[in-house]
Order: sequence, then C-alpha cells, then structure tokens
Amino acid sequence: MKKKAEIVVIAHDAGGAEVLAAYVREHRATTRFMSYVAGPAARIWKREHLRFSRMPASSTGITRVVRGHRNANMVLLGTGWMTHIESDALAEAKKQNIRTAVYLESWSRYFKVFGYPHIGWQKKLPDEVWVGDRYAIQIVRRQFPKTLKTRLVPNEYFAKIVRKHRSRTHSKKPEKPDSILFLSSIDKVTQGAFEALMHTVAREKKNRTVCLRFHPADDRSRFDAIIKKYQQVKVRKSREQDITNDLLQSAIVVGVETTAMAVAALVGKKIISILPEDRRSTLPFPLILRARNLAALTRFLRS
Repeated sequence: MKKKAEIVVIAHDAGGAEVLAAYVREHRATTRFMSYVAGPAARIWKREHLRFSRMPASSTGITRVVRGHRNANMVLLGTGWMTHIESDALAEAKKQNIRTAVYLESWSRYFKVFGYPHIGWQKKLPDEVWVGDRYAIQIVRRQFPKTLKTRLVPNEYFAKIVRKHRSRTHSKKPEKPDSILFLSSIDKVTQGAFEALMHTVAREKKNRTVCLRFHPADDRSRFDAIIKKYQQVKVRKSREQDITNDLLQSAIVVGVETTAMAVAALVGKKIISILPEDRRSTLPFPLILRARNLAALTRFLRS
C-alpha cells in the first residue's frame, strides 16, 4: 500500500486559514495532514471538525514544531499580518530543508508578505507559491522571480461557498433579500467607508437594513459610534460563522476590499467597493462597482 504524503499545515490569520482548512478537508483522504494552528485559524479548524494541535507563539516553540517534522514532504502555510507565526515557521522549514509552499489567498501585498522592501526579502520566498485563480497566477508570475515555482490550486473555500449558496437558493424559493451587507476589514479606511454607507442609506429613507459582518480581528463595538450617529438606520450585527447565510439575506454587498467581496462576486451579488479617489483597486473582478465618492455610492445603491 502506497504511503500517504505528509504535509504540515501552519496557519493563524483567518483569510489564509479558511483556504487551507478547505484544502485539508478536500484532500485528507489521500494526504496525511499535521495541522498546527492558533488564533482565528483554531476557530476555523474547530468549525470544520478538523484535527489540529495548537501552534505556540514563541519562536522556540515554532522551531520545535517544525524540527519535529523534518521528514515531512512539505510545510504548507497561510499568510499573516497579525503575528510572526507563519513567517517564523517558513524560515525554520527552509533551514531544515523541508519543501515549503505558501497559499496566497488574496490579490495584493504579495511582496510585503515576504518582507519587501527590506534587503534580502527574496531569500524569504518559499519553494512554491499557490494561488486559487487565473487572476492571481498572472500577478504572481509578473511580480516574482521566474525561478519561483507557481501553482494554480483550486480555492476549495470559494468553491464550497458557491455550492452552498446555489444549493440553498434552489432548494426552496427564498424571500427576496433586501438588506445591504457591509463587510468589515482591517483596512484603515473601513470606518470612513461604513460611515459613507450609513450616511447614504439615511438620506435614502427607504427603511433598508444594513447587516454588519465583522472581520475576525474586529472588536464588535468598533462601529458603535457611527451606528449611534445614524440611529434612523436599522443595523443588524451578524453572528453568522458561515458567510453564505449573510449573502443569502442580502441584495447588495458593500465594503472596501476584502477576500469576502470576491466570494460575493462569485455567487453573483451586486458589489460596491468604497475606495478613496487616490487608491488603486486590487480586486481583479470587473463586475465590482467602484464608488469613489458619495454621489457614486448613491447612484450605485439606487440602480
């Protein structure tokens, strides 16, 4: 009987963890996965009923874990901004000559993930970079050294949501959704984007509900001052773990630029990205509407 390949999976931040957890679920019958997760990733592994060990946050703990898997076929990592776990694990895996791969779940910050613009950032690159769509692989091949191996690996997280959305839409005729779903993000301009939406909805006087879906790193009181300022607008704070339920109840999706907006695009939702006029868009989906000012936002909400 052929021995299963052993892949060590290490994740902390939510975006990468969602993609990696979906990949593990899809391939666990043919691959032996050893998952080490922490932070938001632990909640995702629990939700998906996947086996895992807690990844220590200390550099010595991370080193111990990686060295304990010297004979693994690969170390597969997400990307992170909240901690140094993924970057430290990648560095140690390279020291131990274990093959490494990083799954890039978004379409921006590619260089910064690996330490750009600091001197020697190229030495921090993994053996392989995985991406989930044709847009991302074009960006990677354009920006990274040609010697870096790039692989198009289907994004099972996206595929799962699309399947669930279609299934629930067709299983029974749902009520026509009428709320606006706002997707929070860690972006500094998110507060202003949410206030712009609330200001516009308040002026409309259409009695529309705004559903606020928090980023995993958010404090749930983050937008309370804005909500209080526009008390005439009904706001519902989502507690759904599964974004599918929020998408089903929403007619329009609004945000700055998040991976979740890409998911909304894939299920066919009307999407409005609120960006400052001097900010370049990074989401490569042509159907996303770009609102650069309040007039454009008002027009898009009405159309």
